[in-house]
Amino acid sequence: MKVEIEEFYSELLMLNQKHLSLIQKYKALDEKDLRFKIDIESWSCLECIEHLNYYGEYYTPYFELVIENSSKGNKGALTFKSGWLGGYFAKSMKPEAKKMKTLKVSNPLNTDVDIKALEVLENHLSRMQTILREYREEKVDLQKNKIPISLTKWIKINLGDALKVVVYHNDRHFAQCERLLALQKNRSLTT
Repeated sequence: MKVEIEEFYSELLMLNQKHLSLIQKYKALDEKDLRFKIDIESWSCLECIEHLNYYGEYYTPYFELVIENSSKGNKGALTFKSGWLGGYFAKSMKPEAKKMKTLKVSNPLNTDVDIKALEVLENHLSRMQTILREYREEKVDLQKNKIPISLTKWIKINLGDALKVVVYHNDRHFAQCERLLALQKNRSLTT
């Protein structure tokens, strides 16, 4: 499905800005609320944040490299169309998609995540906001530029799909944090 370039960037910028706002909200919370877990096999909000930091560390340098080395100025690209594999990955990252297993390397379950993880993610999100604006301004080609996926560097997806994967994945785990914090608040009110 094709989407207008402005619509593409507007959606991702809006979601990323929402995530930056949520980080500010979390920074004002008590650390015990951010460490709340439903059970020992589930993640806390801080563990969700640490999980997102893994992907920020992986993808952000690739995105910044594209700015330096990209095919720019494709003035004819007024729309973006997902590739079949990249589109599948992006769709599977949305909050409403079914639950999936996490890679061991990016699974922070039962680790002692430091509260500084919030600042690390805030940095990644700020860099992402800059990246998205620069791509839009420079008319970076979302189709021709390719990014290796985090599962294996042998598989590459187009830049537009990689951006959607990261932002939708962030949205998925911020939604998870919001559910956890709401549950924590409800439990606090009943005890």
